[in-house]
Amino acid sequence: VVREVHDRQETGGVLAGLRYIAGDSFVRRTILSPFLFGVAFPFVFASFPVLAYRDYHHNPRVAGLLLAAYGGGSVLGSFATYAALARFKATSIGIVAVIGIAAPFWLLVPHVPLAVFVVAMAIIGFANPMTNAPFFGILTSRVPPPLFPKVLQAIIVSNQVIRPAGYATAGILFAAIGLHTV
Repeated sequence: VVREVHDRQETGGVLAGLRYIAGDSFVRRTILSPFLFGVAFPFVFASFPVLAYRDYHHNPRVAGLLLAAYGGGSVLGSFATYAALARFKATSIGIVAVIGIAAPFWLLVPHVPLAVFVVAMAIIGFANPMTNAPFFGILTSRVPPPLFPKVLQAIIVSNQVIRPAGYATAGILFAAIGLHTV
């Protein structure tokens, strides 16, 4: 028989996670990076079909190749994260991983050969899982256990809300100021 245990410190309500985030400046700053990536990634993924059509000879396979490069990098990065966590501090991995995600984005600003774009997306995909271990480690050690599920759900919901807004905004910006400018 499984018995559910309720902590006396647990605060009720769906908004408890948001209240905790609002009250803890360290956690608020910590979740800023994943939130910004939640905004940025839709711009990148929305650009794949546009790039394939406009910059890479109207070839729809290019969009699939770019998505596959990101996905393949993510799978390899997930396995590499296990090995790296056995040898290095999670925060050190996280710092390098955030640089590994952010730096290749700058390669995508000008029109580049397809091979450069594919490698950049693979590096971004590889680094992405490596940001998760330190992020969740910080949250787990910082947020009181009764509030952790609510804080985590608040983070997930905020990213789920911001992504569609990112996709909607991407198309408007591509048309208004240009793909590479965005």
